[in-house]
Amino acid sequence: MYKIMLVDDEMIICKGLFEMTDFKSLGFWPVQIVSDPFEALQIAEEFKPDLVITDINMPVMSGLVLAEKIYEMVLTAQFVALTGYDDYKLMLQINDLFFQVFINLPAYTAVRSSGALIPFAEAVRK
Repeated sequence: MYKIMLVDDEMIICKGLFEMTDFKSLGFWPVQIVSDPFEALQIAEEFKPDLVITDINMPVMSGLVLAEKIYEMVLTAQFVALTGYDDYKLMLQINDLFFQVFINLPAYTAVRSSGALIPFAEAVRK
């Protein structure tokens, strides 16, 4: 099993993702749910997540900065960018970094399945 961390300044988003995605069947367990990016950094240092799904637009620290800081601690960590905004320029910026997947939250919510993460789960296992 691979360890996963969900980070979003809106806890309801993290809990919603957790409830609608069967992470365990995808090989991701345990799941850490964090609503504060600074707390996420502290947890990541000890937890050493294999996968971090993070909101990009958070008020106290962007998900881009958070991912860079976690990556410095956990070189094997992989990242999924999560956003509620339909921002193509942001998607290009994310792809220039080390994010593997960009998930637009309304689209993911509409699908309401773990199918969006299956290709990523397979990539992490390699």
